[in-house]
Amino acid sequence: MNFKSLKYLYIYAALLVYWFVSIAFSQEIPSILKTSEHSDETYLPDFSYAGYTFGEKQIPVLDGKVVKATDYGVIADDGLDDSKALLKALAETNKMEGNIILQLPKGKLIVSDIPC
Repeated sequence: MNFKSLKYLYIYAALLVYWFVSIAFSQEIPSILKTSEHSDETYLPDFSYAGYTFGEKQIPVLDGKVVKATDYGVIADDGLDDSKALLKALAETNKMEGNIILQLPKGKLIVSDIPC
């Protein structure tokens, strides 16, 4: 074997070692998942039962009049607070008779005022 081919063999071996080490360390399990001890800093919430009735039942299909929140000024993804418009939509739908479905627009709504 000459010097040039030996040089490439060493480079190939070094790259192979680097690749194995990077895979080994990139697959390390985070410490928060390794321990059963919890504190305020390491608390990982359990979302396994999130959803309608803890995800154990299907969301019921309801019949009723569909009212769009956009008709009352709710605008998604505009970066502005939608609290007043959403409260107005809720107040108006509360005045209506029968089953009412308030349909919110797709996107991010900013709600800062939550009445108690």
